[in-house]
Amino acid sequence: MRNIKWSPERLTIVIFLALMSITGLLYSSTTSPPRRASQYPDQHSSTTVGSGYSASEDLYEYICSFLSSRAFLSLIRGKVLILSYYSAGSPETDEYYRFTWPNKVEYANRHGYSIAEANEFPAVRNVSADINPRYVKVLAILSALESRRAPEWIMWMDADAFFLNYSRSLEENLDDNYDLVLSTAGKPPADLWMVNNGVYFIRNSPWTRKFYGVQWNWVLESSKTRQCPRDRFGRLVDVGKNHTGAWYQGSKKVPLCGGYAQWKDQALMMITLANPPASLAWDEPNPENLHCHVKYVAFRDFNSAPPRWLPGDLVVHIPGRYHDGRMLMLREFFRLADFETGQVRWEDSYFIKVDFEKQAHLSSPSESTPNDLSLFDYDGRLGWDYNTPCSQIEKQ
Repeated sequence: MRNIKWSPERLTIVIFLALMSITGLLYSSTTSPPRRASQYPDQHSSTTVGSGYSASEDLYEYICSFLSSRAFLSLIRGKVLILSYYSAGSPETDEYYRFTWPNKVEYANRHGYSIAEANEFPAVRNVSADINPRYVKVLAILSALESRRAPEWIMWMDADAFFLNYSRSLEENLDDNYDLVLSTAGKPPADLWMVNNGVYFIRNSPWTRKFYGVQWNWVLESSKTRQCPRDRFGRLVDVGKNHTGAWYQGSKKVPLCGGYAQWKDQALMMITLANPPASLAWDEPNPENLHCHVKYVAFRDFNSAPPRWLPGDLVVHIPGRYHDGRMLMLREFFRLADFETGQVRWEDSYFIKVDFEKQAHLSSPSESTPNDLSLFDYDGRLGWDYNTPCSQIEKQ
């Protein structure tokens, strides 16, 4: 029988039921109806169960108060919430759902993590049809951060990402010195611009709530104005305005905003980190950018993209491909993988072969990287050691 760990949610339910059961027994053991001390001034509260009503009533009120307190809410606030979004009414997304959602649920259950599909949040279910579905990710993360049972960390996973190795946990990827943990195509600063936010970690902090709030406000405004974000000087980060921050210049020159900007939420994140608006920049140790909030790591930490992957990696993500090609690769992985160990008979498939000489897609390294076929020893593992956390930087 496989071993399922107790998540904070499961443990909380048990504690809740136990407390309510005990309180119910105490409540029902009394022989007189509830009464307040003011009704019977001569009645002294008894500390012996069964000899007076006041003790059980006080205990009942105390437990009810505790269950609604911030202290109790902290108990049910899980360490990690795995969050994904499968847009409704999309046949393509429905296909991803059939493969990757049960995989994510199984992994979460194995390790005791919480898991949610973004449509569980009313704000996501009721989002305007005018909003591009790619931007709903921003709203989903913001909703999770602001929910009453918000976790300490969120692991965002796109619909086309799945856990390859059930035996590995998430904790090694968490770093409380940073607010975001993002994978980059290569070592910063050469590839600093090129992050991939298909799979990444978000710490629940006042800064991240503000960070995603600012982005979502721009999404709402831009759906009407069609304007790009503005930097801290109020300038539009637009290719048409010759703003240097409006381009990603890697293996290809790609517009992030203005013209045909296809990366949507990822481009918005890249622009906001490198060219923050005044509302984010004014309180920063370095107002020019927000990089001190981000820990940049190698793709293979939790965002392996074929053909640059290895059996045993934690997560496989298949970005930058047309639907048919993506589904072909998903079927091959699910046909040939042993998710218990992460081993894959990739030699039996032409479509998922390991090849570190090829680029996975546009967000692959713009410069060649060592052909390192080690599972746990590769450049950038657990951090490129590029930037100092904000807390360790004196404000300029």
